[in-house]
Amino acid sequence: RNWPINIIHSGGEISFDSVDRMTAVIRRALKETNGDILAFLPGAREIERLARQSLSATEDLQICPLHGQLSATLQRQALTKSSRRKLILATNIAETSLTIDGIETVIDSGLCRQPGFDPGSGLTRLQTTRISQASSQQRAGRAGRQGPGTCYRLWSENVQATLLPQTAPEIRKADLTPLALELGAWGIEDANQLDWLDPPPTGALAAAQQLLKQLGLKDQRGRMTKDGERATRLPLHPRFASLLLHAERLKSLSVGCVLAAYLAENGGSTDSKSIDFSTDLRNFAQGLKTKERSFQPRVRAFKQLAAIFSIAPPMDEQLSADLLAELVAKAYPDRVACSVELNGDYLLANGRGASLKDRTDLHNANWLAITDISQNDQNGAQIRRALPLDADWLNRQINIATWQNEVFWDTGSQRIQARRSKKLGAILLHSSHQTASAEQALPILCSLLRKQGEHLLTWSPEVEQFQQRIGLLRRTFGPDWPDLERAELLRAPEDWLSPFLHDIRTAAQLKKFNLLPALQNMLDWRQNQQLNKLSPLRVIVPSGESMKIDYQAEAPVLAVKLQQLFGLAETPSICQGQVPLKLHLLSPAGRPLAITRDLRSFWNQVYPEVKKEMRGRYPKHPWPDDPWLATPTRRLKKFQK
Repeated sequence: RNWPINIIHSGGEISFDSVDRMTAVIRRALKETNGDILAFLPGAREIERLARQSLSATEDLQICPLHGQLSATLQRQALTKSSRRKLILATNIAETSLTIDGIETVIDSGLCRQPGFDPGSGLTRLQTTRISQASSQQRAGRAGRQGPGTCYRLWSENVQATLLPQTAPEIRKADLTPLALELGAWGIEDANQLDWLDPPPTGALAAAQQLLKQLGLKDQRGRMTKDGERATRLPLHPRFASLLLHAERLKSLSVGCVLAAYLAENGGSTDSKSIDFSTDLRNFAQGLKTKERSFQPRVRAFKQLAAIFSIAPPMDEQLSADLLAELVAKAYPDRVACSVELNGDYLLANGRGASLKDRTDLHNANWLAITDISQNDQNGAQIRRALPLDADWLNRQINIATWQNEVFWDTGSQRIQARRSKKLGAILLHSSHQTASAEQALPILCSLLRKQGEHLLTWSPEVEQFQQRIGLLRRTFGPDWPDLERAELLRAPEDWLSPFLHDIRTAAQLKKFNLLPALQNMLDWRQNQQLNKLSPLRVIVPSGESMKIDYQAEAPVLAVKLQQLFGLAETPSICQGQVPLKLHLLSPAGRPLAITRDLRSFWNQVYPEVKKEMRGRYPKHPWPDDPWLATPTRRLKKFQK
């Protein structure tokens, strides 16, 4: 049975620092309600803080934490009915259909921790987020399982309306590298072979597959390597599984286990302000031998790995800086970084840039192995945790790397460049200049034109006039005539420009290139024969002059002085008489007097008014009473016979 629940909104926004507000509402609920209270907080840290700092002085109240890190005994204690009034401080572990005996009141912080991909660490981390409307309803329902209840929400009704209707599936937000490795272990090459409740995002899964190749867990054809098969049996993210397997080959497995445990739990982040975390790591390793209880999640992770590999914590002398940096580079091959400026800017192997903070202890390092990056809209990507890489490591990478031929567009010099190079991801290690052949340059130019052809090419008036002529013929006679609209041309420049790009290598050459011959080449022999007949560039007017037709988007225009058309009844036309020209009838000074497609109507109805106005303004020009009988001319009256 669903019992009625009184919802009370305390107002305001959902605060990510909810402990103080939660304390105040708990004290209010203790006065206003009876029975046990279930309070939802985002995680164990907030629960411990609330229980220790805010409610420790509350008498006659049994405070019971409830979260996944507690032992089964303590979890049972929270769920068992007590003779004292009980306050259960829970994560969303208590959001399910579980009925807790005695709960009459729920207090909801509006927060939870959910797995999500953390770009800074490159891993899936628990992130504090606002709950959905569905979760808020589920939490409130815990107060109405055994009778009428009350739910206090630490936000306003207006904020409630802004919550997402449902919680997004984890697969849309998480790091998919472990999933990609699992699929490889099952022999699934294409994720679309499976029927998913929520299919993994294509881009995220492709990035995960690429990372597995960089880690050496899959080969370049996407097949599982021996390391990949072993990695599936380790209780670690593929990054750290690769680290351990490399440490094993270096006969430094104990060091690898310490480093993997340290990084796997919270990405190696500590309260230390030092970006170089080697000292923190050594303190952690020392604590393992002295049974220090700090870094508890990391301690548990190390013990699990130590049991798998039957190892003990390493000695201090084994934790050499060079070895640690090499193992980090194995786990984060995409985040090996090279200094590009003396001001602390670095280029990462994944092609992105990042910077060191001012006066950091790593400013003199040419190469870094980075584990954590923060993204700031104002300052860009900032390196938070890293170790310096030595020259010996770099030399090994150069020896391992293979020479490759590259042809690319250099945005700095605005030209095609060719080189033979050795690279570590996006980082250039060695190179020698080469000359790009026409076959190598053509696909680069065509790709560039697809993206930037609107600005790189010169669309001269002659070119635009030709495009408009062909466009008119296409609209009039059908799709046998080619589509020369810019967007269509730039969709596949290789189809019409290839024969003309043989000697072009620079943006300046592209800008000087005359497009007209290439466009004319798109017409077949028959169309070339018909072009000037159907859409001529010029037309002879009654005065005998050849006048240019202006092919504009809306209609072809003939601009002509009014006196040159005396006696002409039919409006000039093109396209076998199907398209009348739009006549711009001009004054002797070349200013428009009228625009028409019906010349006969103009002579009969409009010309008398034009004549009255213009005869006084231009007395030296002919303005006959009867334009039908007048001689067409562009000359003054005194020159007429």
